[in-house]
Amino acid sequence: MLKVQKKYSFFLLFVVFFFLFSFTKVQATATDNSSMINCQDQKSCDVQGNNSYLISKESSYTSMNIANEESFVEDKKDTFYRKELSIILPLVFLLIGYLIWKTFGKDNLTVEVNEFYPPSGINSLEAAFLYKGKVNDKDVASLIFYLATKGYIKITEITERGYNVYSEFTSFKLTKLKDYDGNNENEQLFFDALFKSDPSVLVKNSMQSNVEEKTSVTAKTLYKTFYKTTKKILRKINNRENKEKIFEKTSLNKRIFLLLMIVATFCLITIPPFLNYGKLDYLIVSLLLPGISFSIMFYMMCAPSQTIYSNGLTANSSFISMMHGILIGALLGGLPWFMFALPAMAYDRFYLIAYFIGLLCVFGLVACLRYLPKRTLYGKEMLNRLKGFQNFLETAEKNKLESLLLENPNYFYDMLPYACVFGLSYRWIEKFESISVMPPTWYEGEKEFKVVSFGLYINSVLPVIYRTMNGVYPGNRKD
Repeated sequence: MLKVQKKYSFFLLFVVFFFLFSFTKVQATATDNSSMINCQDQKSCDVQGNNSYLISKESSYTSMNIANEESFVEDKKDTFYRKELSIILPLVFLLIGYLIWKTFGKDNLTVEVNEFYPPSGINSLEAAFLYKGKVNDKDVASLIFYLATKGYIKITEITERGYNVYSEFTSFKLTKLKDYDGNNENEQLFFDALFKSDPSVLVKNSMQSNVEEKTSVTAKTLYKTFYKTTKKILRKINNRENKEKIFEKTSLNKRIFLLLMIVATFCLITIPPFLNYGKLDYLIVSLLLPGISFSIMFYMMCAPSQTIYSNGLTANSSFISMMHGILIGALLGGLPWFMFALPAMAYDRFYLIAYFIGLLCVFGLVACLRYLPKRTLYGKEMLNRLKGFQNFLETAEKNKLESLLLENPNYFYDMLPYACVFGLSYRWIEKFESISVMPPTWYEGEKEFKVVSFGLYINSVLPVIYRTMNGVYPGNRKD
């Protein structure tokens, strides 16, 4: 399979470079012919080196004009044919991309049914992976709440010193309640790393303080080392073996073709006008910045609703993602194109038309790339169930939540880690502000427990947890 991919990749690159080479050669020939035409208006022309031959204007005009006119017509036809390829090839690429998506990426639509619980035996990190196909550090951090709801960790609300002695911020203290006795490898790795002693602490502190260090940790004691565990977990869960459980192998191997066709399209619509009319000094800038920026813009415009984090509050907003993409494309891509590429294309409207047609083709290819991975039967089933579960967390009514609390008094807290990875923690907690719930056994606040104050703490401490998991201590600007 890998050899076949390489063959097709090299073939695609060969087509693009052959077109550009032919275009350059044609332009050079056209330039030589124009020089010959200019020569006919002179009474004498330097033909070879220092040997000058006098050519009378009257006798040579007719013969040279006929020869040059025939050559010019042939070059014009040949040049126009090459210029047409800058429109034809991107359209062909778009057709190929659509066929690849339809064959290897299109999933059959399924009816979503509301689920009150996540699939059995799936923790919050695994739910995020099954839902998105890839997890990040924020998804790993949700295991803190997941392990707390399982009785392994106690979370205590504390206040730590900020950037200076006059500033403070809300933080956390994690206390080990019991040893991990589950069989999940990532949970075991996460739990062990939380309470693993720092070698520098072992040297400085006594044995008694060393025992305390192993049973309770804060952001200050975690941020220097725990980011390594976060990266290790991400590598383990995002590996190809796990992806092949939810995506078909054939669909995972086709992204390279779409990426190559996107790059080839930008080359086909950008390079020719520069070779003919533009300044080659600005070619790289006009190719890279608009190419990368416009691709990012199209990807964000095609992406579904994404999680946006702001001061601990989470919300799903496809509109904000789209606006961010348009802003990136307009500033980083639009300005260089307007300053450097547009003047070169303004000499010939054909290039301008070809560029915008090419951009539409890139948009279509990016859309195919965005929705390319085709799920396996297991992947479709998990995605359908998790979508139904996410939809319930977002739209659940008070009566149904109260009935679920009667069945499981900890239902509110058990679902909290999943609400975090779905970007719904704020909305989930808000639904229970008017519902009577018992305080969690794994949480200790600074004030009397109320759902409102609990929600404010969770949403304010989430950014602190995320930065700590990434090796950044919020209270020290130098680190």
